Amino acid sequence: MSGMGTFTFDIRYAFRMLARNPGFAAIAILALALGIGVNTAIFTVVNAVLLQPLPYPEPDRVVQVDRQFPDGGRGNSISIPKFMAWKDNHVFQSMTLYGFGASGMNLGAGDRPEEVKTLQVSSGFFQVFGVGPSMGRAFTQSEDVPDGPAVAVLTHEMWQARLGGDPRIIGRPVLLNGQPYTVLGVLPKGFHSEPQSEVFLPLQADPHSTNQGHYLNVAARLKPGVTLSAARAEMKIAGERFRKENPKWMDKGESVAVTPMREATVGDIKTALLVLLGAVGFVLLIACANVANLLLARAAARQREMAVRAAVGAGRWRVVRQLLTESVLLAGIGGALGYALGSWGVRALLLLVPANIPRLMDADGVRAVAPPLDWRVAAFTLAAALLTGVLFGLIPALQASKLDLVSALKEAGNRSGTSRRQNRLRSSLVVAEVALALVLVAGAALLIRTFVGLSNAQPGIDPHNVLTMATSLTSGAYSTTGKIDAFTTDTLRRIEGVPGVEAAATAVFTARNRLRN
Repeated sequence: MSGMGTFTFDIRYAFRMLARNPGFAAIAILALALGIGVNTAIFTVVNAVLLQPLPYPEPDRVVQVDRQFPDGGRGNSISIPKFMAWKDNHVFQSMTLYGFGASGMNLGAGDRPEEVKTLQVSSGFFQVFGVGPSMGRAFTQSEDVPDGPAVAVLTHEMWQARLGGDPRIIGRPVLLNGQPYTVLGVLPKGFHSEPQSEVFLPLQADPHSTNQGHYLNVAARLKPGVTLSAARAEMKIAGERFRKENPKWMDKGESVAVTPMREATVGDIKTALLVLLGAVGFVLLIACANVANLLLARAAARQREMAVRAAVGAGRWRVVRQLLTESVLLAGIGGALGYALGSWGVRALLLLVPANIPRLMDADGVRAVAPPLDWRVAAFTLAAALLTGVLFGLIPALQASKLDLVSALKEAGNRSGTSRRQNRLRSSLVVAEVALALVLVAGAALLIRTFVGLSNAQPGIDPHNVLTMATSLTSGAYSTTGKIDAFTTDTLRRIEGVPGVEAAATAVFTARNRLRN
């Protein structure tokens, strides 16, 4: 019989054996499906956040520039004077200054305006991220000046959903907070910024500003051939030069940090995701140990069958291959079900974790969106299924292939020896299961203790029954301090009149006005 014919025979025989023992097959497949499904769900998030490249051309050349302190901490925001001093260098092809977060503005007029997310960016923003409008153009440096023209660039999705995909939109005005902005261009489909925005407006920062407020992001694209270490070395020199020229404008020990954009975007979530992936890997190992125990018990009942196969000429490795085929088939079916469970489980997972997971936020920045299961996830599930099939099937297969033909065929004499060997193996597997379970329990206990400690920590204020809300005051109707004060005073008066409200307060951040200081 050819190799392919033997393999086909093994598969058919494995299916027949599983069909003869539906209870065993169902329990084993369910245990594997749960273990693989949980791992698939976690890996889907890891893949979307850590493994997938950023959606920009040559993403490894895109970096974030911010402040670094002696303790290793970073200040992920920059002032206008620092940006103006650092943008002239030999390592960056382009450099951009943009808002720390997307703002909400009202699109249209009337009683039911729609809120859209807007982001103020300097003229180099689209060059840094390697994107150009598919229609029209981006704003130029001459438009990115104080009191420059009111112009806008739209995302493709916003243009389609909010403006009906009007092909004549270029050069026409759209109303944002009651003010007309001329549409210069529409970006290609699928481009997403971080923070996510639907409309891009020129920052129009004053290049002579002396405002030292740190409330803006800086991104840059490395020149071809320039390494990250070279960029860090030059920007460190630029930071020291700025300190000498402006000694009061840099904190003690402050320097310039250049961080790959992927690393800056992911932040501290990387460690948490990898720890979680390792934890659910232990769950899969426990499932493997359980199924291996089932296979050992089943092998005891098949000793005579294995002896007959050996007596008619089947070599030991032929028997091992047949048993491994059965275990891999179990794992394959469990993996297929685990893949389906993973697509559902990742949605359930995102309901239990904080909403601010980078690279998973929706367009509104409100909640995390389940990422799709791409080829990497499919490959991971396939590899997990094959590995677990071999992992839990190899030891039982090797044990079952150790036969004393005479004793096995007589069904006497070998039961005690075989039972002793199998009992030792089962005991070892039980010890492994208990050890893995103890690791998981200890980890869970530490996490619970940390959670309880954080919950009981006294922040210095009483957060109970405290509600917050946010609104955007970026239109011309709130262009002065007096107008903003009138709005907040009226808002406070109305909120304090709501039954059950004991006290109310407001805080105002006027970043747009600060750009011109």
